[in-house]
Amino acid sequence: MFTVAIALFLAADAFGGYTQMIQSLFKSATPFVTALAVLSLGVCAVMMKTSFGNPQKLEHARSAAIWTLIGLAVWYGAQGIIDMVVAAAPKG
Repeated sequence: MFTVAIALFLAADAFGGYTQMIQSLFKSATPFVTALAVLSLGVCAVMMKTSFGNPQKLEHARSAAIWTLIGLAVWYGAQGIIDMVVAAAPKG
């Protein structure tokens, strides 16, 4: 645990602060999160097509798609909040 704290401290110093480090981590992970969401939505589409009218399977696929979109909205909302915090943080 102590090693992780030291690594975070050094990384924060290299990035210019914790807010900049978190912003950098979010920006670098965004393409992977987006790709994962697109893949998940594709799986949901296949689940809907292969439900063959079974209402339980169709509802499961619909629910998975909705939760994927909610997760994506939360991710981009958090990224927007982080960008606002970094923009409002004093430089120096």
